[in-house]
Amino acid sequence: GLKIVRDETNAKINRVDHSFVLENQQDDFKGARLRYFIQVSGDRVTAYNNYLFVPDTWTRKYNHMRSYNELLQRIAGIFYSTLQLISVLVVPWALSRKEMRWRFALFGGMVMALTGLCDSLNEYSTVVAEYDTTSSFRDYLLQCYGSQGASAIGQFFFGTLLFGGADVLYRRFYPHRVALENFLRPSGFMTGEGLKAIWVGYLVFLVHLGWIIVYYLLGERLNFWCPLGIDNVGVLSATLPFYSAISLGLHASAQEETIARVVALTLGWRITRNFWVA
Repeated sequence: GLKIVRDETNAKINRVDHSFVLENQQDDFKGARLRYFIQVSGDRVTAYNNYLFVPDTWTRKYNHMRSYNELLQRIAGIFYSTLQLISVLVVPWALSRKEMRWRFALFGGMVMALTGLCDSLNEYSTVVAEYDTTSSFRDYLLQCYGSQGASAIGQFFFGTLLFGGADVLYRRFYPHRVALENFLRPSGFMTGEGLKAIWVGYLVFLVHLGWIIVYYLLGERLNFWCPLGIDNVGVLSATLPFYSAISLGLHASAQEETIARVVALTLGWRITRNFWVA
């Protein structure tokens, strides 16, 4: 069931080296084929690897499918950026009315800055792998982490404005509801509103997880699927690989949820006068 697709010979002084690439002709992986690479140095096998060979037709189809995702992402980015701008512009208005609460705003900015800074420190192996040996390694690290530090400072200021503006909108439109910072304490979750939020949140999670399972179970039978790939393989070689999931979770639960739920839902509700439309 194997076919030789490449056979190379390299004559050395005291031996002859060979390398072979064999392709499995029996198993078909959506048009891709399993290949085996074997290198023989003299009378010893010195290298072996197996991998999926992806044909050009599959790559073109994949890129075509991804182009729709990228278009939708750009469209969503317009709304997302607009909501971020609105949150930031609320701050000067709140300062003029002395409604700005700096404690919660600074806490939000600190969370964003520390999350991003720890993420960059966690990718030290990737930083080393990208080092250009034509320059000093010390200067390279100083430049790299200097820019990361400057980025963290920028994230701190942006996060402070973002969370400060969102907090002002939340308190103005929902004066009788639990304050945002109280959801970071047990006392906030022990209220009726907090307990309801926990139950509803977990139910929504279960519905979403069930939908994903059903999607792939049906997709396996009906022959449709969604491509998934790791864009940054450096995640797997990070100092703490699991931290990337924590970083993504903190970003989603803090910045994205603040913009999508506090800002977008509040403004949408006030404009349409209908919660479900918003």
